[in-house]
Amino acid sequence: MEDPVQYLLKQVTELSDEERLQFFMKLPNEVTSDELDKDTPTSMSTRSKAAVSWLQCKYEEDKSTSVSKQETYDHYMIDCETAGQLPISGGDFGKIIKMVFPTIYNRRLGQRGQSKYP
Repeated sequence: MEDPVQYLLKQVTELSDEERLQFFMKLPNEVTSDELDKDTPTSMSTRSKAAVSWLQCKYEEDKSTSVSKQETYDHYMIDCETAGQLPISGGDFGKIIKMVFPTIYNRRLGQRGQSKYP
């Protein structure tokens, strides 16, 4: 008979990225992912760790492309709502973007007061 933990791990690896994210977001707070623990500070909340995982699954760095922070956050909010999860704040999300993608930089588009930051 197969070990139940190994069976569960096998099942999780067969999930799509979106299904895996939804599965992770539904785990109780005391359960953590080894992969997230090695890449994120231990002081991060479960919701912040889920946001890190979400960014890693949904986005990749590409120097030839520019995406606004607000557009990325809106995408995150929609996925959280779909999964029935409470999202982190926009400010915290911006900090996590910088942590996950440390080499990206902000560019102001538009006039002062009406600018957007991709």
